[in-house]
Amino acid sequence: MKKLWALLAAFGLLFALTACGGEAEQLSLATMEVQAYEHPSNGAAITLPAAWEKLSEADEATVFAAADDSISLTLARELGGFSYYSADGLAELAEELADGVLADTEVLQSEALAKPKGAVLVTVSGTTSDEQPAVCEVVVYSPLPAVRYYTVAVAGADAYQANAGLLREIYAGFHLNKTEDEIYQQLADTNA
Repeated sequence: MKKLWALLAAFGLLFALTACGGEAEQLSLATMEVQAYEHPSNGAAITLPAAWEKLSEADEATVFAAADDSISLTLARELGGFSYYSADGLAELAEELADGVLADTEVLQSEALAKPKGAVLVTVSGTTSDEQPAVCEVVVYSPLPAVRYYTVAVAGADAYQANAGLLREIYAGFHLNKTEDEIYQQLADTNA
């Protein structure tokens, strides 16, 4: 988990979040051009707005940003450990991760998502490193034993309000683009 925090800190906060960016109406993937992103090796796939830019891509994580830099989204994978977590355990992992992204955090909500099945969403408010109010949402997906994926979205408070529905649509679109056998073979190769 420490490795994941370091990775998210390094990639996820490459740019300063702007406190502005709020729009009057909620945005939706259904009304915009989209891009289907498939990580080349870690098995993760997700649908994002076409205007979002990929800032970096590594074996375990990819960082995206909204065109106006009001939202960053990191899609990460964690391999290893044969721990099985309940929904409450996944929520605790998400809270720990959010605490590593923002300071002075307060959990706003924690819930199991209907789609994808088994995913847990935690929404936390706090402040960025430059003391701006922000919201961090962490979704933990646990599609296979010993494999967890995370989406970590960070936005200024206004930008979050305008994009909360859009973010939920993005989370719901997460899926695997590798077979279970391919992912477990990668796990075996990593531990060899």
